[in-house]
Amino acid sequence: YYQKEAEIIQQKQELERQFRHDLNNRLQILNDIAERGNISELKNYLSEIDTKQKEHTVFSNTENLIIDSIINSKLQYASEKRIKVNADIILPAHIKVNTDDMVIILGNLLDNAIEACEKVNTDKYIDILMRYEDGCIFLNIKNSFNQVINRAGNEFITLKKDKTLHGLGIKSVKNTIDTYNGIIEFSSKGNEFS
Repeated sequence: YYQKEAEIIQQKQELERQFRHDLNNRLQILNDIAERGNISELKNYLSEIDTKQKEHTVFSNTENLIIDSIINSKLQYASEKRIKVNADIILPAHIKVNTDDMVIILGNLLDNAIEACEKVNTDKYIDILMRYEDGCIFLNIKNSFNQVINRAGNEFITLKKDKTLHGLGIKSVKNTIDTYNGIIEFSSKGNEFS
């Protein structure tokens, strides 16, 4: 899984470098079209560039293979599902944390955010913020949701039919965070879950 994701990241980074390299040529064409006053052609060309740029988005570039792989994979999938994604991730390349633990935390939380967004008809978004300060990782994920939360006390209960195969993600995240003496908080306000 990691190898596959690393290859995808490397391919996307290479395409991004090529895109930036060709930017001068694109700017010249835009300038020529603008000077001719052809607004329709200008809009079409800008739309093509925008589409190509979105295909090459790298959401996380910390040089930490595991973190970059899981975030880029999940957020690229979200983007393909027409979910607006905003990622603000600043982490050192080397963090003393078990890589499998990061996969459990990021994978489950991002999967849940994507699933929540898929149930919303309009204004689908995921915002992720990650920082590393004083030996701690701070992670905040906000997403749109349909305001339906199924809880029993402090526990989230899955809304999926097969309860034996689903509803384990949050428990796994909590257990993993507990091993680091970490804190996890959930909140919602209006159409936003955090």
